[in-house]
Amino acid sequence: SARLGEDQPLFGLSVPYKGPGSGTRSLEQLVVDYAEEVTRRHPDGPLVLTAVSAGSIVALELARHLLAGGRVVRLVLFDASGPDSAAITPDRATRLAVHADRLRHDRLDYLTPRVVWQTQKLKRRWEQVQLRLRSGDAEELPDVLVNRQYVENNLQFLAEYDASPYPDDVLILKAADDA
Repeated sequence: SARLGEDQPLFGLSVPYKGPGSGTRSLEQLVVDYAEEVTRRHPDGPLVLTAVSAGSIVALELARHLLAGGRVVRLVLFDASGPDSAAITPDRATRLAVHADRLRHDRLDYLTPRVVWQTQKLKRRWEQVQLRLRSGDAEELPDVLVNRQYVENNLQFLAEYDASPYPDDVLILKAADDA
């Protein structure tokens, strides 16, 4: 950021609701908290907000909030998914046909990483079960479960997100499907 100069300040925002006792916050509260922090660090002038993946929804709503306050805000989003992203996802039969074809051709080279991934997925599910069983005792949860709770809280408020059009241009950069 030093190379950009004082006329182009660059800073990152960390997640304020992470850790024992942080509780669940709404998307609206997160946006208000981020807006206060952005305004504290850069009280006036134009902004470029960037975000990755699900954080793009937070950035979109933060930009909308700052625009309402009179700020000029541009958005650059990386691997953002919108509310209709499921509509472009292939159906189960198509996905299974692709997997079967790859398995026929690549055999173990194709199968091994998927077995590893499924094993990791089962481990994450077990961690979620542990988290739910111990949810009343967040002070004693291991970091991995505290992080899992944070992710689940965010997924919950993102699932309830009701999108509306953004009044300005948005640049969205997506990785290729084969990346």
